Amino acid sequence: RWASRWCDEATPPSNPYRERGVAKGASHAPRTTLGWDLAQRPAPFVGVASRGPAPPSQYAQALAEFIRSQSIRELKVWTSHMKRTIETAEALGVPYEQWKALNEIDAGVCEEMTYEEIQERYPEEFALRDQDKYRYRYPKGESYEDLVQRLEPVIMELERQENVLVICHQAVMRCLLAYFLDKSAEELPYLRCPLHTVLKLTPVAYGCEVESIFLNVEAVNTHREKPQNVDVSRPPAEALITVPEHY
Repeated sequence: RWASRWCDEATPPSNPYRERGVAKGASHAPRTTLGWDLAQRPAPFVGVASRGPAPPSQYAQALAEFIRSQSIRELKVWTSHMKRTIETAEALGVPYEQWKALNEIDAGVCEEMTYEEIQERYPEEFALRDQDKYRYRYPKGESYEDLVQRLEPVIMELERQENVLVICHQAVMRCLLAYFLDKSAEELPYLRCPLHTVLKLTPVAYGCEVESIFLNVEAVNTHREKPQNVDVSRPPAEALITVPEHY
């Protein structure tokens, strides 16, 4: 399967002959949603959109050119219900199917806020999330654990399909990658999903091989590592020390 991701902010696969891929787009300030605004047999792509330095159309065009160059037989395209992923799919010029389950993680009261804004308004919540990013649930929102459960039908259907391009978002992409790469709950929320890059996953006897394919579209870094100090009383500077530069 092939995966392409628009950026706003398990067990290994049973079929040893399946190929999968993941690609992702860009945005300015890293947001809590982790969603800013998987051909041969099979090759899935997981998708994302881009904003900021590279207009969505530029990323979508680059992805479309890449997909055409692969000559993927009977490719299926899946998107979330969010506009950015749909616009990317439309640029491919092929039919696509929308999955509500592929929508980005729900950040609840923190939706569309930057990390700096969350630290300022909800410092305790920001620290609690850093303490256990997989299980932490945003107030009136979701946790990564919730998202994994929501994605179970998507993953089960992916296992039954052959050539699929999944256009989704960063947190969703992390969950799909964690499943196919057999990553732990602790590793999942910190998996790197570089912008404007296709990650092609080829299952082998011991797991999956990953090939990184940069689409040559300008991008910013949206990856935030876990800070050393996760105490609720930490100073703001220590809470924000791992936030990537985005100005």
